[in-house]
Amino acid sequence: MRPNNKKNNKGQVTVEAVLMVIVVLAVVTLVGDFFKSNEVFKKIVHAPWQSMSGMLQNGTWGPPSETNFAHPNRGDQNRTNEGDQ
Repeated sequence: MRPNNKKNNKGQVTVEAVLMVIVVLAVVTLVGDFFKSNEVFKKIVHAPWQSMSGMLQNGTWGPPSETNFAHPNRGDQNRTNEGDQ
């Protein structure tokens, strides 16, 4: 058997660290490209934002185009100064 000399493994830790960094960067790049091409973040944010946008614009939960009828300043609502009879 040959004795295990430390000088044979001198740069192994550095080489392994560099290889791990390369692998991690490759994985991050692939995942980022996948998220960009499939618009994952847009799908996650868009649906809840539509409901929030309706609340901000019209005071009612739902998409703004469907909740316009509920806006308090809508001009064609029936109003009277005399109240209910």
